Amino acid sequence: MFAYLNIWLDRSIHICLIAFCLTLPLSKGVAAVAMVALLLLSLVKCGQDLKAFFFALKKNKIALVPATLWLAYAWSLTYNTNLDNGLLLLYRQISLLVIPFVVVVNYSFIRQHLPQYFTYLVAGTLINVLATLFFFCLPDAMASSWADSISFLKPYPSNQNQLLFGLYSPFIDRIQLSNLVAIATLFSLWLAMTTKWKKIFLTTALSLLFFSLLLGGRGAQIGLLIALLVWLIGAYFRYVHVFLQKKIGKFFAISILGIGLLFAGVILPYITYQTVPSVFTRYNQLFWELKEFSHGRHLQYDYLYFTSIRRLVYGKNAWQLIEQQPITGVGIGDYYSELSQIYSLDGMDIPMNIHLQWLYIWGCSGLFGLLLFLAALFWWGSQIMRHAPPLMRTFALSFWLFYLIVMCFDAVLRMQIDCMLFAFGISCLGIMGGGKFVIGGSVD
Repeated sequence: MFAYLNIWLDRSIHICLIAFCLTLPLSKGVAAVAMVALLLLSLVKCGQDLKAFFFALKKNKIALVPATLWLAYAWSLTYNTNLDNGLLLLYRQISLLVIPFVVVVNYSFIRQHLPQYFTYLVAGTLINVLATLFFFCLPDAMASSWADSISFLKPYPSNQNQLLFGLYSPFIDRIQLSNLVAIATLFSLWLAMTTKWKKIFLTTALSLLFFSLLLGGRGAQIGLLIALLVWLIGAYFRYVHVFLQKKIGKFFAISILGIGLLFAGVILPYITYQTVPSVFTRYNQLFWELKEFSHGRHLQYDYLYFTSIRRLVYGKNAWQLIEQQPITGVGIGDYYSELSQIYSLDGMDIPMNIHLQWLYIWGCSGLFGLLLFLAALFWWGSQIMRHAPPLMRTFALSFWLFYLIVMCFDAVLRMQIDCMLFAFGISCLGIMGGGKFVIGGSVD
């Protein structure tokens, strides 16, 4: 009987994982339902054999890294005054706790099927990309009418230059879609290197990279650029370094790598900026906003959609809040109200938005919470460097570095899609390459 129950549980968990990955780029509601189903099924599986669960927990501690942020937020509840709001925010971030638990319980199963799950996530992202391009090609009046008449689509922005401020994303927030496209690009590269569909996934990666340039999420573009440099370094040492070192010596071999990084990280992006209209428009808008802000001329314009200025204002105000309670923070439940008071005094008629994940963590949970999360992330990175095979190391570190960069621009982990994607990626890549229990001794 128990054998049949285990088979049923594994099949149900497999189906829910597919549903989670496929719908994550399309509907946070459906993805959340799939996550809850995974939690319930994993609790049943865990309850059947607690000894096996504690064994899995011991061998896969690295999967728990996302939970450290949730624990830091939870600790801040002990000293914030708005307990109800704090509990609500903790509930909204619960995927930081749930997904690592699900991954630990099903670690052997996930290791076996992870390429399949990542394939479904890439497929869901491609569906979203096609829908976004479809709406971009429609006349504004028709696109707005369709968006208003279909209940599950996001509101269409009226009278807004999409090339200037970013494309309309019909299913999820544009910043979250930008991050998903970047992550799907990295997933596609890994799948191209590890499955028999190399040409398909390479084509997918190039297509997603092109779409990222059109979509306009600058933080995701910068993060993806840095992540792709990790792939360039990995490819160099995997295929080129030994040969060059024998031919021209170690110094000149490394010099060639440096030239390649300079070209890929500086010259090529500059050429792209100068030649691709969507990239030029987005970054020229950034430079113009910074120029107007530095000269105090931004008040002459309707700067409601000037996202660069809003980030600067948030950074200034968030730092003022941190200076009030640098060690403990103000608590996750009080953060919004405390920051609102600072916004009300800064003299700018601008809506309050929360950007810069690192400042948000520091403001909520203090220096202790920030250092706890950073220590956990860098421990994760060190385990990957020590234990992961070369290709998995490149893949995992590119994912890790992407989020380290993106969190300097947006508080992405406050958003449900990115929170689930981050937790799922860090936990799964951790168990695939961050320990000594790896399938077949290698995850290339």
